Amino acid sequence: MELNISKELSDYELEAGVIGDIIVDAKLMIIANDNGLSEDDFGFEHLSQIYKCIRKLYITKKPIDIISVKNGCDRVDLNIDMSYLSELVKYSIGSNFEYKIKLIKELACKRDVLYRLKCIGQNINKKNLSDIENEVKSISDIFSEKGTVDDLILDASEIDLIDDRDGLKTGFKNLDKVLNGLKFGTLTILTGEPSSGKSTLLNQIIAENISSGNKAFIYSGELTGSNVLRWFIDTVANVNDLQEYKSMGGTYYSANNHGQYAIKEWIKDRLFIFNENKSPSISNIGMTIEYLARVKNVKLFIIDNLMMIDRGQFEEFEKQKELAKILKNLAKKYKISVILVAHPRKKQSNLSLKNTKESYHMHDVSGASEVVNLADYEILISRDIGEDKNGNKYDTTKIIVLKNRITGKQRAKFDINFDIMRRRFWTDKDELNKDYGYDNMTIKKQVKFVELESIADDIPF
Repeated sequence: MELNISKELSDYELEAGVIGDIIVDAKLMIIANDNGLSEDDFGFEHLSQIYKCIRKLYITKKPIDIISVKNGCDRVDLNIDMSYLSELVKYSIGSNFEYKIKLIKELACKRDVLYRLKCIGQNINKKNLSDIENEVKSISDIFSEKGTVDDLILDASEIDLIDDRDGLKTGFKNLDKVLNGLKFGTLTILTGEPSSGKSTLLNQIIAENISSGNKAFIYSGELTGSNVLRWFIDTVANVNDLQEYKSMGGTYYSANNHGQYAIKEWIKDRLFIFNENKSPSISNIGMTIEYLARVKNVKLFIIDNLMMIDRGQFEEFEKQKELAKILKNLAKKYKISVILVAHPRKKQSNLSLKNTKESYHMHDVSGASEVVNLADYEILISRDIGEDKNGNKYDTTKIIVLKNRITGKQRAKFDINFDIMRRRFWTDKDELNKDYGYDNMTIKKQVKFVELESIADDIPF
């Protein structure tokens, strides 16, 4: 960043006084270092360079006095006269040193903001709104980065311990046993080839948590809001609310009018879907999560998927790293659970569990490796379709835990069945026949719902 971007935001006497104080009393350099004072905080270039020399003396544990500072400046070809250093000493007042550092850092922060605002203004007509949003957000990040060393540490005895039971169930007994649920403050990567069943698995996890009294949010970059809702309803619907339909593709089952109505009443103010007409930028996704976590007390967030988030000003891998960092930080800050869907790097055939253990790995996720590194859990859903040596067709699905930072149980895998009629995965009959309780909502409201189909034959025209 250019120094002297604004003379109004630099104070020569203040900066000279701080350097003079240190030359007079070298112990003050400890306070300067503890408060995070750096050469970049100075608005006058020559004072910045002098402080840099002083800081080097401090780091190398050499004495700090007017002669050593002069010698240090000479070694880096900084043309500073001894008389000038003597003048700096005259600005020393020997009091309020920590307060003066605070003022210098505040001015530096304001210069930084001014510089970035000017950068945003340059060629603004050629920038899209997503880029501008990201640049504006980078300005707000400045304030969280400024501070003292004391702000960076906590007394360990004052930290509240998180209850191991705090988290969300997936609704699958075998998976919850391995993971101990999805803990609050965690980021989960869910990966698997297209049509492996990721959306179905997520629908059941959402339903399980709404049934438990929690709220959920989903962003789907590949489906319309209507399709997201339709698939969710058909997965949640009880058998008595499923109706058989015929299409060119054959027979299928979908929720009837009562099921649709009852489930929509059940999810009111409990399930939120990102507006497909709005840009899915990193900024918009982040603001949405923050708002829902803070105002609506939403606990489960699903981002489907990594590749569909608007890149904005970032390169593709940088975008992925930035998104993963934001999701992880939000999860920790608001004690929520975030699931990020990502496509695998390898073909599903290469991930098949028929092969050796080495055929799949936690870093077989497409994109930046930092995404997996930031995750607390990584779950692979693997579907294997083919024929055995006797010509018998098979279609098997497995869930594999590739990463588990919380309990350490990794490489766990188990078979999971899929029911076409219910559109549900299950490992036992309790999971298959799970009643998520949506009908209780209509009973409480004493809503009497009449099926249109049941009276159609009575209409006299």
